[in-house]
Amino acid sequence: PLRCHTSNEQLLTSITKRLTNWDMEGFTKVKDAAIYKAILSHLRKRNAPTIFRKAVRSQNQRAYDGANELAFGAAVNTDGTELKISPSMQVLVRGACALHTRLLGAYHHSIKEQNVPEPRPATKRMIEKVQNEISPVLKKKPQPEAIWKSIRDTDISRRARNFMWTALHGAHKVGKYWKHIPGYEERATCSDCGATEDLEHILLHCKRPWCRLIWDIAKDLWPKTMTMVIGQNPLWGSY
Repeated sequence: PLRCHTSNEQLLTSITKRLTNWDMEGFTKVKDAAIYKAILSHLRKRNAPTIFRKAVRSQNQRAYDGANELAFGAAVNTDGTELKISPSMQVLVRGACALHTRLLGAYHHSIKEQNVPEPRPATKRMIEKVQNEISPVLKKKPQPEAIWKSIRDTDISRRARNFMWTALHGAHKVGKYWKHIPGYEERATCSDCGATEDLEHILLHCKRPWCRLIWDIAKDLWPKTMTMVIGQNPLWGSY
């Protein structure tokens, strides 16, 4: 391995911690960019490890002086003129490609942030309904993100998660869904109650005996699976 000692702490930090990021960004706004490009170019040509260490005068005066002397000697030509450093095409092409890739990624991310679709009206209404119903129980209004996250809980079966996801989008084929389908209009209305047979009616308000029976069974299960008591009556956000 090649062992490099430098008394310049800023140079050491730049090479060991910043060089890769600078390359990814195309060395934009980097002071002495040509020098760092040349260093990176030579490092990439090497097949063996390269180790960088800080030369501390108090620990090794000889190494400290030697590092300074070698640095000065490498920076000038034999005639005393300043050495012109130019990186190989390899580092330039790689840096340009990396910059292009990063810019494309940032541009794509920006477009995604600007083009976030508005929630469907039915979805927005359902989320607001859940928020309003559950707020008195939780003593605070849950954010939409928290509601969506709650129905993805792995403690809930996949079928139940899919059901709740569809319910929050108002996408079940019930109620008004049937109103404009010729020959099936009667399916939009509950045959027992005469009300629109949407999901809220089916789950919470229908007078058929099985609706109350299901909720009574659910209440018996709640103490075994939940630490919070929802309340006496079923509501949106509790099922």
